[in-house]
Amino acid sequence: MANCDNELRTSLFTYSQYNILNKVVQANDQNQECENFSKEFPEYGNFKNFCHKLSRNIKNVCIFMNVPLREREVSQKKVYCDNLNYWLYYILIKSKLINNEKNISKSEIFNVLRKLWDSTNCNQTCELALHDMDTNDFVYMKELYDYSKNYENMEYYTIQPYALDCKSQYCSYIKKVEEIYKKVEPMCSPPSDKPYCTIYDDIPTDKNPSVFFSKIGCTEKDVNKSLVDDAKIFGTEFQSIAYDNGDSSSVSTMASGQELPDGQPQNASEQSPSNNSAKVGLSLFGMSSIPLFLIYKFTPGGNFIRKLIRKNSGSMSISDNMRSENWLGLIPEYQNDGLQNKRFEVLYQAMKKP
Repeated sequence: MANCDNELRTSLFTYSQYNILNKVVQANDQNQECENFSKEFPEYGNFKNFCHKLSRNIKNVCIFMNVPLREREVSQKKVYCDNLNYWLYYILIKSKLINNEKNISKSEIFNVLRKLWDSTNCNQTCELALHDMDTNDFVYMKELYDYSKNYENMEYYTIQPYALDCKSQYCSYIKKVEEIYKKVEPMCSPPSDKPYCTIYDDIPTDKNPSVFFSKIGCTEKDVNKSLVDDAKIFGTEFQSIAYDNGDSSSVSTMASGQELPDGQPQNASEQSPSNNSAKVGLSLFGMSSIPLFLIYKFTPGGNFIRKLIRKNSGSMSISDNMRSENWLGLIPEYQNDGLQNKRFEVLYQAMKKP
């Protein structure tokens, strides 16, 4: 019997993105500015830890976006920044740090966030999004955004034999999106200036949740809303900074009780240049495959990665596909090659071994 919670997470492109953004803060992630910022929100005991996490994420996204890319990949750079902003707003809303629900970007917290963004020198690369909308509109927009990044990957996974055991998870997720899709439909037809309508309009007809629901053979009997609650998919840490206690559990560990790759070795002793190069790639794993490919192809860490893949690939024959065109699986443009997610899971696990 498949672990259907994990199967659903694997099929959701945005899950891998938000999961990485929510990684536990390490000592080298700390930003001195957060000490002062946390004093402005004394009622939130974990605000400082959240501030460190956000600061780290801003810096990492900027590193991503400044990596030289081939022309066809440049359009994907914005996705990194978008993911960061969606992750941020969602946590702020769930943590009740938004004190202006009619215009969320006018909330007091954004005075601090602007200062934090400035302290990272990242504004020229990835700006803090200022959404002139209420909280309901943002939730609608985020759900549609996530779905627009997830449906291609999900389409791949739902045709696999093992997906039959997890049909309820897939169908319940699509049904959840369908309900929001139907709510915004009258507001986006005819065309409207509502912020989520651009995303709504860009969803192809055959990926309309109602159509997609039927296309993969779902029925109302397959739907169970409790299976796709955000807390179950992402864990309570992603829901609110009140649960962000800085321990070593990943967000999905809290939801499913299963351990996920940590990617941060516990041994802090000196490591070779190859190991250091590989660690850089792993710390960004899940957000994009491009930096890992650059390490593989252009640094000494590439030899280390190749050896580990040959050792751990098993029947998947990953090493047979180590060409540049095969390292784009986690970018939305290439989501339909779902095997890339499995390959990177093997690589990630391999890098943890001594």
